Amino acid sequence: MRICADSISHLFARLASKGAAVEDAKALWESRAAAIYEGCHQKQQSMIDSVLLGLLYLSLRLPRREGKSFAMTAVALWVGKEVPGLPRPDHLPSL
Repeated sequence: MRICADSISHLFARLASKGAAVEDAKALWESRAAAIYEGCHQKQQSMIDSVLLGLLYLSLRLPRREGKSFAMTAVALWVGKEVPGLPRPDHLPSL
């Protein structure tokens, strides 16, 4: 009976440590996503806000040298950091 109790205790200890590690990783990803968002100016942040609203098709109209490429890169990185493990859409070919 003692062996069973030790095994269960060990199992719960491992689950707790794994849960803590997952929470730490989640906090790290969220802080990185926040840093990306804060690094953008208002027009670029509106792209990320559009993704938050669930819009799938985005367009960005900015004057010359206003950061369109940075905005698109920031959106891609933000989504990757905010939603790690996001499944690939079915309509895209697998790599």
